[in-house]
Amino acid sequence: YVIPKTDIDFDLSGKKSNLTKGDRIEFVDVTKELKKDIDLLYYLQNKIIGLCARFINYDDRYQPPLSDKIRQLKDSDEKYKQIDEYSQKKVKKWLEEYVDGLSGISPKMMLNRGYAYKRAYKNAIKTAQSILHQKIGNTYEIFHGEWLNFEDFKVINTVERLWEKFVEYVRAYTENDNLLISEGIKKSICFDFTKHLNALIPIIKKYDASFHQLVYHMRYKEHISNPDKIGPPETMRKNEIVIKQLLYSI
Repeated sequence: YVIPKTDIDFDLSGKKSNLTKGDRIEFVDVTKELKKDIDLLYYLQNKIIGLCARFINYDDRYQPPLSDKIRQLKDSDEKYKQIDEYSQKKVKKWLEEYVDGLSGISPKMMLNRGYAYKRAYKNAIKTAQSILHQKIGNTYEIFHGEWLNFEDFKVINTVERLWEKFVEYVRAYTENDNLLISEGIKKSICFDFTKHLNALIPIIKKYDASFHQLVYHMRYKEHISNPDKIGPPETMRKNEIVIKQLLYSI
């Protein structure tokens, strides 16, 4: 087993992807077949740093100062133990900062990048709403409305999701959280949903791809505007570098 590089640091909305080791682990043969690169940074941070720290933690730079309370301990075994823990921790911190510097992206940059990507996502929605409104009027709310979103059409059971959204909207509109709808009416409405979905789903898929490109373009603009805070455009994922804003064709 190996840990290959992941192509996902943030989801489309800018939330950090918290993939576990189990989510990322792959067979060596599969990694080779898919031509994935090994995530050397993962191994440096999780396997190598601790070992390297052990070799250099004796250096005076990583020892507690003479004024530190650890130095005043009477129990020699406890004193040695705490000095070792202190120096090991300090060396690991230095090594982690050094390794982070190798990639050119510090943890602080990644934190700022998350904020920037969330901002890019919101700007993409505003731009998309404006473009769609010019093309199809208020129908744009199917894609980015208060109660409905194009993401709702990408779930496994689309009809059930649309029904849930419909009930949510009706209850809010009538200000009746306990509103009940008969099975007969539900079947009729769900039948109408199903009837129109065959024509709508291909449009949604096409729009989904276009919207991804728009979000990536907005991210690119963030990198152009804030290279010192989130990294220059060259540090983006290659498949996410979209220099020009694309127009939608609905």
